[in-house]
Amino acid sequence: MRSIAVWVVAGLRRYRPDRNPLRRRSDRVEAGFVAAALVAVLLAVWPAALAARAAYGGGP
Repeated sequence: MRSIAVWVVAGLRRYRPDRNPLRRRSDRVEAGFVAAALVAVLLAVWPAALAARAAYGGGP
């Protein structure tokens, strides 16, 4: 279980916004794409759940 926690912390450190002068522009762009992808997935969960509920007979 500890290895998962270490992996999550390492990922957060990699993609967090900071003022590190050694961070490359491509690293900042990648972090922006990761954040945008995360937001897109989170926004898509609700409509997907509603569509699944309607498709399998639990809808309104």
